[in-house]
Amino acid sequence: RTVPNQDNKHLEEITKQFICDTFTALGSGNKLNVTVVRSTPWWQGDVQNKFYTTAAKALEEVWGQPPLFVQEGGTLDSPLTRVLHNIQPLHLPLGQSSDGAHLPNERIRWVNLVKGRKALKAFFTGLAERAAKDSTRRPSTSGQPVPRTPPSEIVAEH
Repeated sequence: RTVPNQDNKHLEEITKQFICDTFTALGSGNKLNVTVVRSTPWWQGDVQNKFYTTAAKALEEVWGQPPLFVQEGGTLDSPLTRVLHNIQPLHLPLGQSSDGAHLPNERIRWVNLVKGRKALKAFFTGLAERAAKDSTRRPSTSGQPVPRTPPSEIVAEH
C-alpha cells in the first residue's frame, strides 16, 4: 500500500533488495526470484465532490458524528479505475481497524454491519435526491429548463 508522494518503482526496488539480502543471509542452496506482478500508484480523493460529501452526510446521520477522512492506502486498483473509466473512487468502510481485514479470522461487529447497511441506504438515497434536484437545473437543448416529472406521474408504456 502506498500513500501520497511515494514512488512505486523505488519501493519495488528496495523491497526486492531487502528480500534478496535476507534470503542470501540464510545461506540456503535454493534459488529465489522476486517478480512484481502489478503495481498501482497512490491516489487521493477529492473530499469536496458529490460522492464524498454525500457519504460524509450519510455516515454522520447514522453514526452521529462526522467521518474522519484518512489516507491509508488500499488494496483496490482505484487509480486504474479512475484513469480508465474517469471515475472518482470512494472507499466507504463499514468495519473497524480491529476487524483484521484480509487476515485469518477476519470479522465485522454486528453493530457495524447494521449501521453500515443504514449508511449505504442513506448514501444511495442522498445520491438519488441530489440527482433529482440537479435534473431540475439542467437546461434542455433549447436553453429552457427541463421540467421534472414527479414519480407519481410517470407511466410505463408497454
